[in-house]
Amino acid sequence: MDEKAGSNIVDVGVDLSEFYMSVEWDILEVPAVRNEKFYTCCDEPYLDITFNITMRRKTLFYTVNIIIPCMGISFLTVLTFYLPSDSGEK
Repeated sequence: MDEKAGSNIVDVGVDLSEFYMSVEWDILEVPAVRNEKFYTCCDEPYLDITFNITMRRKTLFYTVNIIIPCMGISFLTVLTFYLPSDSGEK
């Protein structure tokens, strides 16, 4: 692991070769932070690496799958009031 001088940010690459691309989300970045903690019982440090995954929601997904169908159903509901009352079931 390569650590930048003077910081605890680690240059660790996340292998996204087998990542299944989501229809709804984009992964923007995956930075890693190296944490080192000393406990009074032990001489050696305890290390962990924390990954912060930054994702963005694709707005077109919700527009196509939620907003457009809701608007279409609302429009068709309003059209039922234009049917004549003697036409039977609405």
